[in-house]
Amino acid sequence: MNGLGVSLRNQDGWVYSSRSDMAAPYSMNAVDSRNNSATWSNRDEFYAAVKRHINVRDLWQLNTTKNPFGPSPGDLLIIYKKTGIFASRHHAGIVCATFAAGKPHPRAKDTSIPDYPGGDKAMDQKNVTEYFRGTTADHEEGSELSSRLPDENVHFDYLNSRGDAKRNAELILFANAKDFQGYGFEFRIYSDTVFDGRVHDDLRDRVQKGGTAV
Repeated sequence: MNGLGVSLRNQDGWVYSSRSDMAAPYSMNAVDSRNNSATWSNRDEFYAAVKRHINVRDLWQLNTTKNPFGPSPGDLLIIYKKTGIFASRHHAGIVCATFAAGKPHPRAKDTSIPDYPGGDKAMDQKNVTEYFRGTTADHEEGSELSSRLPDENVHFDYLNSRGDAKRNAELILFANAKDFQGYGFEFRIYSDTVFDGRVHDDLRDRVQKGGTAV
């Protein structure tokens, strides 16, 4: 749409392309047409179809690849883990901004932004939509903020949703990239096939030249 073709696939073998007006099987093994069928006539309807039929598993396995230079603005922050045949953990967010090691956040002194209280408390705070996460206590995933100061690690802002238990999306500020990688998250970019075969030229060239991640 708007001149940019976007095609996303799911594990049932269906493709949802903005260059079309309906979902279509992309393999001989495509299944479950009743639950995968969708049509659209504008951007909002296409977005609604993608939300219904593309999940974290599909993003991880079929539509994205790890960004070796992440985090970068626009990256998907994704974790997908399986226990047996079932997903034991799945979550996705979107990176909005990044801050090099030692660089402070421009809103670090803004006291109107609450400190990150830890995952359980944040879940219960239904109407709070912005937190300063900073560096958390003991670098543990579910713990509360311990410092707003920069350190030797890259930090990033990201948009987050906790699902149906807290439908209001959150803006999380100054998260520690190294910590999130330790939790099992990856910074991922859309694969070439998503943009109708276009190659991420800049990223490809950096990989070929031996560039390193941020």
